[in-house]
Amino acid sequence: IFVFVGLNDCGFGAKLAPTCEAEKGDLTVFSEAYGAMLTKLITNYPRAAVWCLTLPQGLTDGYAPTQAARERAAAYSRIIAACAAAHGCRVADICGMEPYDSRVGLHPTAEGMKQLAAAVLAALREAER
Repeated sequence: IFVFVGLNDCGFGAKLAPTCEAEKGDLTVFSEAYGAMLTKLITNYPRAAVWCLTLPQGLTDGYAPTQAARERAAAYSRIIAACAAAHGCRVADICGMEPYDSRVGLHPTAEGMKQLAAAVLAALREAER
């Protein structure tokens, strides 16, 4: 199972992690929701290998993402990797790939999907070494 989740959360600035005890278990917090999703996947598909994909950046009207956007994606990607590790899942780290072709920096075009697929395959090969 490939989990490619979080681009919208990142794009809209969802809170990354709980900042107080009351926010633990709050599914509006990205790390809490991501962890809950992984728990459900593992429970429902106990024999499946689960690969969590970190968050790459897309081009916006042909322009590269800003440094702030890259840093934000990297922060979400660190949460993804931590949640994956905590749940015994694998990580396909594609956060650092070249920006993919997209519509408004988020939704990949057909070419962007090819770029994402190539990056995932490369990350899988690297993880298997």
